[in-house]
Amino acid sequence: MRLAVIGCLLSTAAAAFANPVTNADPDPGDPAVIAIVNSAGDIGCTASVIAPHTGITAAHCVVGRDPTTLRVFFGNAVGGDGLYIPISDARAHPGFDPGGRDIAVFTLRVRAPVTPLVLAGPLDGSLVGTNIRAVGFGFTAGAAADAGIKREGTARISSVQPEELVAVPGPSLSCLGDSGGPALLPAGTIAGVVSRVDAMCVDHAVYTRVDIAQDVLIQPYLAETAPGAAGEGEPCFYDDHCATGLECAGDVKRVCESAGCGCASGSPGSLVILVAGFVLGRRRRH
Repeated sequence: MRLAVIGCLLSTAAAAFANPVTNADPDPGDPAVIAIVNSAGDIGCTASVIAPHTGITAAHCVVGRDPTTLRVFFGNAVGGDGLYIPISDARAHPGFDPGGRDIAVFTLRVRAPVTPLVLAGPLDGSLVGTNIRAVGFGFTAGAAADAGIKREGTARISSVQPEELVAVPGPSLSCLGDSGGPALLPAGTIAGVVSRVDAMCVDHAVYTRVDIAQDVLIQPYLAETAPGAAGEGEPCFYDDHCATGLECAGDVKRVCESAGCGCASGSPGSLVILVAGFVLGRRRRH
């Protein structure tokens, strides 16, 4: 069976030929399932909130891109009522390649206004035959008015591989634009994130298991990006990321500095003042 990596950040032209979760219904719930959009507002992938400042998605949604050019959308239809929050950092599985370990985590510049989803524990073959809920923001074929709508449907796990889950229609299936979206077990926990599907989105979908990424990606990243975890001079990805007594300063490239210092801003005005003082000092000495 030929697999196709689900495309990210699809153009408006490409949207007319893509499908959302197939045989699905609009999903007014699942507030922790969010859309990833680029600076132009084009939807590319789906993601889930797993901590107040942390999301999880597919690696191919962020690899090769400046994460600070991406935003996430909280709501049911991109462009409608909802909230956009910038992404300030992202990290893919260290072993990612286009055909495997397709999972990544990222940081939100502002605290998510939803309750995070919980990741499933160790998975095994007993999941075969289990129904999962597939949720995503994929586009509707030939109907631009439906682009970016959150939809849900039911698929069924047909195989549990060492690093992946394979799902078949039940009757729904993830498709283009649903990359990074969750495979939700009956308990509501995330078992995997959408990596790739067959070319027509009618036969099967492959999800990267979240449990295989816990030790090498998810837990280390959560520890490094936890509130108060960043030290002086280190990058900070949101206001409370810095340790006590420090503040997150700067514009795009922000770092932790002593509260009230203003030394990390790197503003042109500060440079002019420093240069002017140096010149005046030299004149007085001469």
